Amino acid sequence: TGGNDKTQYYVSGGLYYEDGLMRYAKIDFTKLNFNASLSSQITKWMKFKINSKFLNSGYEAPFSGTFESMFFHDMVRMRPNISPYDLNGNFNEISFVPYLKSGSKDDLKNYNFAIIPELEIEPVHNWKIFFNVNYLRNEQQESVLRLPALVYGVDGTPVYMNRSEFGIPLLGGYTRRTNTNNYVSPNIYSSYNYSIHNAHNFADMLGFQQEVNDYQQLNASTQDLISTTTPGINLSTGDQSLIDNRD
Repeated sequence: TGGNDKTQYYVSGGLYYEDGLMRYAKIDFTKLNFNASLSSQITKWMKFKINSKFLNSGYEAPFSGTFESMFFHDMVRMRPNISPYDLNGNFNEISFVPYLKSGSKDDLKNYNFAIIPELEIEPVHNWKIFFNVNYLRNEQQESVLRLPALVYGVDGTPVYMNRSEFGIPLLGGYTRRTNTNNYVSPNIYSSYNYSIHNAHNFADMLGFQQEVNDYQQLNASTQDLISTTTPGINLSTGDQSLIDNRD
């Protein structure tokens, strides 16, 4: 932060990272933010201001949706007299560990950008004209890979399985979502203050404001994946669905 009598500026930024506490799964949260503002008295009758903010956050977890809520719900209700291992020492299905080690992943990223430039003009004493534009863009991208749990039978035979409430296809499922929102609002208004005989004070104001909001959403999902290491909407043999919303 700094400046002089005519111009002042402010710049700040931050980086935050948090790692999860689970042993058999990766849960990460990262946030990067940046702020900047500038105010300058260009002439005696003109002043310029601008404020901007940027935020980028990312969240990665092994579950999403119903799986996430049921995981923590069942975890706190787990009875202490039930072993998480089978007779051969492998994690059983009720322990949830096979689901955490399956490779399922929910990768969510958020991007936010806002900028507000403003111009203040005073043509004559006590008459001011203000003009500013508010612009906000929000974008969210998410990819969800859903894979069944690998458990072992009594004879050691590996079996892929899934609880019905999780909704995970036995051959895997993949979803990609993109949400974008653009908001623009121009504002212009004028104010004039005056007094009559130093006893009666008046303030006149006239202005205009408009808002434009553009929202787009694209959601594509599929199941029965050909490859779980490089999942894709077209790399599957099962049903595909596509949702496209605009407002």
